Amino acid sequence: MTNYGAKELAAAFLTVRKNTIVIATEIPEDKYGFVAVPGWRTVGDLLKHIVYSSMLYEDVHGRRLKTFKGYDFTGMFGKRGEKERAPMNKAAILDLLKRDGDRVATWLGSFDDATLNEIFTDAMDQNPK
Repeated sequence: MTNYGAKELAAAFLTVRKNTIVIATEIPEDKYGFVAVPGWRTVGDLLKHIVYSSMLYEDVHGRRLKTFKGYDFTGMFGKRGEKERAPMNKAAILDLLKRDGDRVATWLGSFDDATLNEIFTDAMDQNPK
């Protein structure tokens, strides 16, 4: 049996990112401000959210944490929110999607099997994954 390793994880991430970029490119710039539900994110804001969603995982795995116990979610989501709120036009968002996608895929592809097989628990030190 073959493991789903870092190479496959990075390739899968790039496939999804490529498809996101295709759709983001097809959306006219004047629709990036569209809001499907009042009070929700615009199309452009959703795309920025996709870019910055990896910040949590990069922080957790970069510091080799084994649990969410004591993790500063408020601080992390505050940092991520600041980045997401930065005004950007369509070209800047597309550029960010491309550059960030390559960067995250490289990071994912760098994991060894031992890292991919590490046990991680929730904030109550339960439910190992």
